[in-house]
Amino acid sequence: MRLKNDGENMREKKLVIIDDFFPSIVSNFRITEFNYYMSIFPNCEVYSALNENEFLKAYNEYVRVYPQFAGRVKQFNPYIMPKCSLFYTMFLNSAYFLTQYFEREKTPFVFTLYPGGGLHLNDATCNNKLKRIFSSNVFKSVIVTQEIVYRYIVDNKFIAPDKIDYIYGIVDDSEYFRVNVQRKKRYGKDKGTFDICFVGGKYSEKGVDKGYDTFIEVCKKLITVSDKFRFHVVGGFNKSDIDVSSLNGNITFYGYRAKDFFVNFYPSMDIILSPNVPFARLDGEFDGFPTGCCVQAALCGTAVFSTDLLNLNRNFIDGKEIVIVNKDLDDIVYKIIYYVNDIKMLYELSENGRKKFMSVFDTKSQIDRRIEILKRYL
Repeated sequence: MRLKNDGENMREKKLVIIDDFFPSIVSNFRITEFNYYMSIFPNCEVYSALNENEFLKAYNEYVRVYPQFAGRVKQFNPYIMPKCSLFYTMFLNSAYFLTQYFEREKTPFVFTLYPGGGLHLNDATCNNKLKRIFSSNVFKSVIVTQEIVYRYIVDNKFIAPDKIDYIYGIVDDSEYFRVNVQRKKRYGKDKGTFDICFVGGKYSEKGVDKGYDTFIEVCKKLITVSDKFRFHVVGGFNKSDIDVSSLNGNITFYGYRAKDFFVNFYPSMDIILSPNVPFARLDGEFDGFPTGCCVQAALCGTAVFSTDLLNLNRNFIDGKEIVIVNKDLDDIVYKIIYYVNDIKMLYELSENGRKKFMSVFDTKSQIDRRIEILKRYL
């Protein structure tokens, strides 16, 4: 009798991913992770919960960039569930909604419990969702990416530690940025402006959760110091969200962009400022550290200036690989001006940060650990 090898087993097993935002190419961490799975697991398919119009628009854009996966991305219908060996999804709300369907199919599932997506600390509704998911007879494992999440679900006895796989960070396309990023443009050498950017989605009025309001206040202070400052906003914000007339046109809004934009954009940025605030939009809701936007910026050699009000940082040396700022406006402005006046130190920090982020968020390292988990239950 000939034993089947691992490759043959993977061809027989089928992994189905269900997500409420894919295949939108502006969600790079989803694109990177799910594409990787489709390249590893021959039978893997991804089902999108976007409505029909949104799905068709996102799908057509996606297949222009990734035609090799065209036949394996489909629209999700909970009443006609795909047959498979294992389901995978992301975020609390998605896992909670889908658990009933996984149970109906009597098919095991694994999910990643990222910050956001319904995860609110010390919230009764969130806690009930966690209990419902973890008590399911088809639940197998949860991947958590932040220590605060691990501690929360263990300390509250929602789940036993042996059902948790802790993998710090997100899956991002580090190799793409390493290969495609353009040459760094340096202030005083390649350009006459000092460029600071804010990158983030809009989920609240004035973006208080992401710190967009703080960013604009910082810009208003800096423009009184020097006319060399230029400000850039990528994501869900525009000039109507907060009055920016005092910036005298020295701010540019780009809207949402895919990753091919950033390999040209970030090399011309000196700093990405991320003054995000936990629990600002909804009680108990917070961002992981660092944000995905900061990860991409650092991979391209942009210095990361970020708040860390929950003390989530475990990997990066403040003042050498990253700059941790307080929510206080004067603290942020002081630290920016300090590095403007010591530009050599700023670019040493940004290069140190690029190397460290490349190591921590190395795509293969991040994805290989996840693949081991999925193979365990396939």
